[in-house]
Amino acid sequence: MKKVKNKALADMIDMRQDNREVGNNLNTITDNIQLDEQQYVDTMEKLKDQEFPFKDLPELIRLRVNLLGDRFEAINRHHKEETFKLAYFCGCIINEFEHRVVDLEKRKKSEFTEWRKKAFPRMKVRYLQRWQQVARLGALALEFAYLGLDGVAELEYLFDIDQGKEEGVSEIAKKSINGYFEMIRGSLSDKACIRNAMDAAITCARLMKAGFPEALLNDKEVILLIAKQKKAALEIKEAKALAADISAKPTEEQVTYLQVFARNKSVIPNFGPKTKTENSKSLDALLEKFISRFRETGGAALPINIDTLTSTYSCICEYAQKNGITLNPNVKETK
Repeated sequence: MKKVKNKALADMIDMRQDNREVGNNLNTITDNIQLDEQQYVDTMEKLKDQEFPFKDLPELIRLRVNLLGDRFEAINRHHKEETFKLAYFCGCIINEFEHRVVDLEKRKKSEFTEWRKKAFPRMKVRYLQRWQQVARLGALALEFAYLGLDGVAELEYLFDIDQGKEEGVSEIAKKSINGYFEMIRGSLSDKACIRNAMDAAITCARLMKAGFPEALLNDKEVILLIAKQKKAALEIKEAKALAADISAKPTEEQVTYLQVFARNKSVIPNFGPKTKTENSKSLDALLEKFISRFRETGGAALPINIDTLTSTYSCICEYAQKNGITLNPNVKETK
């Protein structure tokens, strides 16, 4: 291995070698996170120290973030809080380095982005950008670390809406989302309530962008119920489908329709286009399954209700007659 003169860089290399393999034992993870936090603080101090040689910073940051990145990948993803802290540490370090390069050293932003791309070839730039995104929330992000990286990224998006940074958000939608933020601020000790309020706020934002009737966005109880029933926010495609369904209803029926939807476990009726081919395939599958079971039992009695069988036979005969199909019961099918 190439000898590194700078002691700080050499220490970083040693730490990365020592931490490449990390177990999923929670005590070990907690101990390592505490160590990571100490090293993170030390790195941030070096970044803010104007006397620390700037020429050594790029390699120092590269090793530090790669070290944390190795740990991030090694920890089981079920440990949301621990993996989030690692992502947060990485984001803060990269953000601080960007500040040092662009604001203090007065260099072009393109120099920083080019360095980031070359310094972390194994990491997608989008991945690193997300770490930077959640780190911009500052210490507040750590209070919601239990939500995991995705959850805090969603929270950051909601903060942008709350502060008017997100374009295309109407005043009605913004007011509704502010209402969910009040719930979050008033329930910091109730994680389930916070998660439900966040899902409702994201659902509200997605419905608004999908063209959902704005007057209905104020119905906080129904939106909360939808999020609670799904145990998640409505997906973008679901929000679009629901907005299209409810917009097609007369105005006087929309409130009732939304309430029924929420009570019906938030299942979107006729969700997604269904083609004749798909319907045909599903019917063929049912008939083929019946034929297969019949052959397996050698014609023995199957657990089928007599009324159902009689109705099915009548429908098949009627279908055949209407479509010009000749059914000959005397002809035995050959295998």
